[in-house]
Amino acid sequence: MDQSFGKTLLHFSYACDLVDEATFERIRDLILDYTKRVLEIENNRFLIEGEKQGKIKVLLPYGSATEGNYQVIAVKNANGRIMSLAGYAYIHNVPLWVVGAEKNHDLRKRKTTNLRDLWSNKKGLPGYWFPEGADSKKPIGTCVLIPMRRDGKVIGVQIFETEKRLDITQGAKDELGAIAIATYHIYQAKLDYKKRMKDTDQAFKHLDEILKNPIPKLTKPKIFLASSFKADKEVISIIKEVIKEGYQDKFDLIHWKDMKRPGNIHVQLLEELSQCRFGICYFSEISQESGEIQYKDNANVLFEAGMLHGRSANTTKNPANWIPIREESSIGNQNNETIPFDLYSERMITVKRAKGKIKKVVKRAFIKGLRESLDEMVKLKV
Repeated sequence: MDQSFGKTLLHFSYACDLVDEATFERIRDLILDYTKRVLEIENNRFLIEGEKQGKIKVLLPYGSATEGNYQVIAVKNANGRIMSLAGYAYIHNVPLWVVGAEKNHDLRKRKTTNLRDLWSNKKGLPGYWFPEGADSKKPIGTCVLIPMRRDGKVIGVQIFETEKRLDITQGAKDELGAIAIATYHIYQAKLDYKKRMKDTDQAFKHLDEILKNPIPKLTKPKIFLASSFKADKEVISIIKEVIKEGYQDKFDLIHWKDMKRPGNIHVQLLEELSQCRFGICYFSEISQESGEIQYKDNANVLFEAGMLHGRSANTTKNPANWIPIREESSIGNQNNETIPFDLYSERMITVKRAKGKIKKVVKRAFIKGLRESLDEMVKLKV
């Protein structure tokens, strides 16, 4: 069974979900090309309903046929009178096949008493309206107007025009009716595409905004253990053991003594430190300058603590939080200065000793304090 262009276009319109602007215009060109061949149609345009100042209903010309300064069509005037054939088809939801009573009648001359509707046989039609701004000077012998419906409600009017006076046929009614329905569905697909693209653009902007802010990484965060070369090995061992036993799945521990890559160790240390989101700083180192074991703050560890402290705010690109640890008996750094106030204000974990040894009860308290601080770190979303 042969399939007509109108029915094929109708099937196409039901199948397509999204249509961009370029495709929509190509389809309209195909429709005009087809109707020119079979009915010598010269103008193919459609009008979409709109509102003027929220009160007076208007029809808005759409598409390539409306290039220029075309005016909108008021459906009714202030007195409630229908102003045009398009307004009549829109208001009454009826298709019209309008010609003049005489063979060479030009609809543009607005002789309304001589208009004939061959489709719905309506009487008392209003005058013909031709878009202002259109450059065609040709007469209009036939104007076919078909309401475009959505869920039974008219939302616009499809218009086909030619300078010839055409007699109506059932085949022409079926084809133009199918084309009008298909045009509406394709137009809706174009609107859906435009909305989808707008939504996609907004979603992309939202995604871009998220990426501009600090976001949690999916890998284990690194925790940097800063200590002196002369740091007490027992304290370092306790710290490593606590992380290994209870936090190995939470943190990736980086200790400078465990770094085995070739190259400048100081450069590597700074690189690792800049990438770590967390830190533990054991300030104290052993000092035997007085002949007995004492502890003092190491300048390098203070510097590393300063780097972590400066990134503690979540507004920085790689925010960090850190745990300070210090021997209770530390006498300050080599210049006999106490630890800087802004670092000392952090919750300090103190290592207490008795005759140089860490007693079991003191060790348990030290481990408890370290675990509490680590638990707080785990809760952070930086």
